[in-house]
Amino acid sequence: MSTVKLFAKENSGHIKQKMAEEHTECKLTPKKSNLQLHHKYKNQLFNELDATTRLKYEGKAANLNACMARPPTRKD
Repeated sequence: MSTVKLFAKENSGHIKQKMAEEHTECKLTPKKSNLQLHHKYKNQLFNELDATTRLKYEGKAANLNACMARPPTRKD
């Protein structure tokens, strides 16, 4: 999982709020603009993070990827 994807998953409420504000301000239809706006705001909000917070997300993503790469353990 990418760092930005993990950030977006953990901050989906804030991203959705920004999208709703833009829908209202620009009178956009969600069906046509949701994907573009979600992409825009997840990247914008991630890029605004300070270096420490960004490193924290990178570490979380690395740990998650390491867990996903391990073969499953058998339960007897």
